[in-house]
Amino acid sequence: MTMPEYRGEKSEMTEIAGSNELLSDIGHDSSDGFDEGRKIVILGILFILLFATAAVAVVMGAYDITIFDVYKTIFTHLTLGDITELPKLHNTVVWNLRVPRILLDVLVGGALAIAGAVFQGVFRNPLVEPYILGVSSGAAFGAALGIVFPAIFFSIQLSAFAFGSMAVAMAYFLARVRGARLRLSRSSLPA
Repeated sequence: MTMPEYRGEKSEMTEIAGSNELLSDIGHDSSDGFDEGRKIVILGILFILLFATAAVAVVMGAYDITIFDVYKTIFTHLTLGDITELPKLHNTVVWNLRVPRILLDVLVGGALAIAGAVFQGVFRNPLVEPYILGVSSGAAFGAALGIVFPAIFFSIQLSAFAFGSMAVAMAYFLARVRGARLRLSRSSLPA
């Protein structure tokens, strides 16, 4: 049994161009069907939907505050108006609880979307999940340590983030070392 000849690393662009040529040779249309204008319209609709959802969410809650009072409180804060005119309960519930919670929800959702897109791009797989590199396991281990040892790990979330990041770094460096050994062993094979 002979080993196939190792030709070195192809550039990514050559690989993509080759696959596009192959697909066009067999009659497959490689375009995704979305032109730039359509993508901008879809993105605009999604931003409007995000804004509308946030506008509805800021009104809903356990305390019965009217829609007018909610938006009066937000408008007063945004225009640097006199907040002493606002009822203290409305100010506390709307500005100190609901608005920060909604803003953090939007930011965390965006961060998760970016992380998912990065994973899909790195692995070139639209079905990739955080279990592939051990992110979920590392984060769960870090969160468990943060819960069991609160004196050492002062924040459960930071501990989970740190251990999830360490799991990815370990997987990366292990793959890099293993990949270097594999390249060295292939290059030392007889032709």
